[in-house]
Amino acid sequence: MSEKEPLIDTSAIDPKDQTKPAVVEDEEKIHNESKPKKQQHIQVAHKDHLKKNPYLLSEFNKNWKSISYNIACFLFEILFTTFFRKIDCKGVNNLKELLPKSPGEKQEPILLMCAPHANQFVDGGIVMQMTQKLTSLQSCSCIAASSFKQIVVGTFSRMTGGIPVPRQQDYLKPVNGFTISPIDENTVSIKPDDGKTDLKDVVNLMTKGMLGIKSSGNTAIQSFEKTNDSTNEYIVTLSKPFRSEVIANSTFLYAPRIDHSVMFEKVFNHLLTGGTLAIFPEGGSHDRPNLLPIKPGVAIMALGTVCGDKTTKVRIVPVGLNYFNRDKFRSRAVIEYGQPIVVDYENWGKFYEEDAFGTVDKLMTVLKKAIYAVTINTEDYEILQVIQACRRLLYTNHTDKITYNVVINRMLIKGYEHFQNDERIINVKNQVINYNKDLYEIGIRDHQVDLLSSLSALRAVKLLINRTVRIFFMAILAAPGFVLFSPVFIIAHYYSIKKAREGLKKSVVKIKGNDLLATWKLVVALGVAPVLYVLYSILMIKYDLVPLIGHIFNSIILKFIISYSFLVSVTYTALRAGEVGVDLLKSLKPLVVSLMYPQKKLSNLRRKRENLQKVLRSLCDELGPEIWPNYEEMKEELKKKLEEDYSDMDAMNSVSISRSRSRSRSRSKSRSEFYGSNIIFSSSGDDLSVDGETRGRKRTNSLGSIGSIGTMLGFGKIKDKSSDDESDEEFEIIDEQLVDDKTGGDNDGDKKDASTTGHQEKLKISQMITEKVRAKRT
Repeated sequence: MSEKEPLIDTSAIDPKDQTKPAVVEDEEKIHNESKPKKQQHIQVAHKDHLKKNPYLLSEFNKNWKSISYNIACFLFEILFTTFFRKIDCKGVNNLKELLPKSPGEKQEPILLMCAPHANQFVDGGIVMQMTQKLTSLQSCSCIAASSFKQIVVGTFSRMTGGIPVPRQQDYLKPVNGFTISPIDENTVSIKPDDGKTDLKDVVNLMTKGMLGIKSSGNTAIQSFEKTNDSTNEYIVTLSKPFRSEVIANSTFLYAPRIDHSVMFEKVFNHLLTGGTLAIFPEGGSHDRPNLLPIKPGVAIMALGTVCGDKTTKVRIVPVGLNYFNRDKFRSRAVIEYGQPIVVDYENWGKFYEEDAFGTVDKLMTVLKKAIYAVTINTEDYEILQVIQACRRLLYTNHTDKITYNVVINRMLIKGYEHFQNDERIINVKNQVINYNKDLYEIGIRDHQVDLLSSLSALRAVKLLINRTVRIFFMAILAAPGFVLFSPVFIIAHYYSIKKAREGLKKSVVKIKGNDLLATWKLVVALGVAPVLYVLYSILMIKYDLVPLIGHIFNSIILKFIISYSFLVSVTYTALRAGEVGVDLLKSLKPLVVSLMYPQKKLSNLRRKRENLQKVLRSLCDELGPEIWPNYEEMKEELKKKLEEDYSDMDAMNSVSISRSRSRSRSRSKSRSEFYGSNIIFSSSGDDLSVDGETRGRKRTNSLGSIGSIGTMLGFGKIKDKSSDDESDEEFEIIDEQLVDDKTGGDNDGDKKDASTTGHQEKLKISQMITEKVRAKRT
């Protein structure tokens, strides 16, 4: 907070009204100085009228509000499991350490400071659902008051105990009979059309009021002055320029300052009773590659709470949300919980009582560093693409943990920002940009360069034909569900684009409005899909489209339930089959490229890649120690973790396959006899740990029965590739035959020996993992 001024509207003050006598002014000054400093506070909590908080751990599922919250989270999980291919978590222990250690222990308030706000309503849903799933905490959210008026979003907001936040831009209204004209970049004039009406007779004109122009965006009023009584013209100084140039004699909108005292009172009541609150301090959603300015509301909430109860400590946990193709169906996301910041009375509250604005400034400095530590921020998308390309050139992440990609990206960004003016960094940046252009022109991905440069034409043709046949088969499986669900896809696609355009017109911070796409796709699907399935079910019953149901069941209700379930199953099967088919379809493009382009060009591209890798590694090894003194140790530790997690993942897959085969051969054995006293590897991937950190349910979104069918039919291995490009292609098809071509095609005896040795190593690793997990659970 750079200016010492009220943050809420306690009164409408006309800055021009300074005609009081000097004696009166002196008396008021003395009177104000004699007042206790506490009256200068922005917001302080009061312990009066506190109610029992229904969202505490001790009240879990014991009241209707808590049950309603859990129902909403259940629906969120269905939506997000369908929309996202995977949601990974990091730093969960930072949040679990704040939970009560015993049932009788008091639950302390927690503030989840979340950023970036890059996916509108999806962001809050993910934070609430994943936090509840991993820790059982029911975190309420601060949500724009205007969102409560929407049917779907408003319903979920009420179900999850949302606190409405009035926003000034939502109260903009047209001012009829007046026009606005530019004087300079930060100054405008407002005149009445008739030259007689005073603006203050029409609107409650005040400093920090908001002016809005449809074609130029919104901005706040810093000061204003009436220059001519005869023409009633006002000269208005703006706090910042409009987004675009103001056209002379334009119509405009105006909104007065907003009083947030009611909202703060609800927040304080929630925190003082031990509640958990999620807030997005940027204030609104956006699609920029960097964070918007962090607003001081989160600091005021924490400081006001500890001043209201000096024994209370507020833990502020930074939560980073990182998406990979956020608006794409079956994309990925990472939620990261950072180190908590403790705000108490002794270290913060008493200074807040003495100097409110100064203390808010100091706390905001700490909070900004914390939120930047769990997010990825670059100046523009070009730099972000360069960073992502460098990460792929330096490290290969074969694990299923996309959190590694986030960590490496963040470290590379820190190094780039530190050395961005270094000539060597500038040259490497240009080389990477040119390399990306070469990949785009040829039509392949970085991880495909090595494989395609050694792929023979005959092998490429065979793989192309083989995979085309497989795609045809998966298309047949997906066709019924695709046809049934196509109205939802079509409506969601066009309606989300429409909402994105509307949001872009209203916002001064959005670039394309991509932050709105995923939200409205999910909202449309949630509303249209059930109605569509009901209609289909009625048609099936009326025209007896499934005769088997009519012969077995006479009850209309039973027929409807079975028809509805059948349609959902068909759509789910189509979803999984379509996912496999799309993965295979995306693998055809590199094969076509290998046939169209001469091997010499691909080999040259491979050499270019290898040279670029050498330059990057040399630069990192040279400059890295200047930022991180233990750079070499960090590098080796990261490589070791990547290798270990890949080995563990491979071992788990082999154990899962062997167990599946064993169950098929011996159905008579009980589950307890097969797994021992504990189920080590369940189908949902429960209780897996990373570096001693319990991750809860592992959200793998496996392909289920469709994936098993694909494997039995020889579809090859489909491995997620945690790519974060703007491209749709997020994975690669790993084919053993393709890799064999690269390694030179060993003879059958060597392959058999290698396979046997590899299998033995996998069994040893899997046995070791099994023993460790059993020991930990016992």
